[in-house]
Amino acid sequence: MSHQSPFEHLLCPILLQLPFNAVMAEDGQIYEQSAILEHFEANGHTSPITRAAIGDKLIPSVQIKSLIESAIWDGLITGELADNWKAKEGERNEFDELVRKAEGGDTVAMFSVGLSYFLGEKGVGKDGKAAYEWWKRASDKGNVRGMGIVGSCLLDSVEGIDVENNVASGIMHLTMAAERGSDTACIRLGLVLANGIDDLPKDPSKAVYFLTKGLSGACEHCHAHIDLKEEARVDLRRLKEEVSASDTSP
Repeated sequence: MSHQSPFEHLLCPILLQLPFNAVMAEDGQIYEQSAILEHFEANGHTSPITRAAIGDKLIPSVQIKSLIESAIWDGLITGELADNWKAKEGERNEFDELVRKAEGGDTVAMFSVGLSYFLGEKGVGKDGKAAYEWWKRASDKGNVRGMGIVGSCLLDSVEGIDVENNVASGIMHLTMAAERGSDTACIRLGLVLANGIDDLPKDPSKAVYFLTKGLSGACEHCHAHIDLKEEARVDLRRLKEEVSASDTSP
């Protein structure tokens, strides 16, 4: 698409790509939803174009998306821009298939749908509320990863998920997931026990147990992120040193 193209005004000014989830911000400009949300997170509620303060209201632009889709499939927009947009459409089709499986009771699909909303992938925008709702459905159906992430959300340790803090329920969900072999749940539970939270006191011995189990590599469900593992290793070394010092003190 050349600079003289009548479709150039449809490009998201942040990504310089055709928006798949097109939204209009209060500065009157069309953006890719995930791009403008990331801009708001990094720069506050300002216009990426003028830098002036604007509200946070985003209006889905169905007409613009329809116009882009028609122009691409009619061959009026071609090349890399069209290819990238078609790739996003393919991802969205994959997402729709995941939703179909999730609605049919597939708990792995439920978790994956939630993850797509959390990350803003597969052609959908970031939506923390929808992410948690799908993870909660997976958890309620016995999905181990769902139990673990719901527990973390309830302990207010998942950025971007706004749910009411509930320590007792969070610990319960993490414990269930840990008992069923989730290394992530073991580590998160161990970190909570190592440092305490709200009215829950520290429990170094239990913390060592769960951190050791989570880092062992022997859990049935191994999905822990490398950064979480490193945090666990640091706390585990500290706890062992404290226990050793306590044992040798007069």
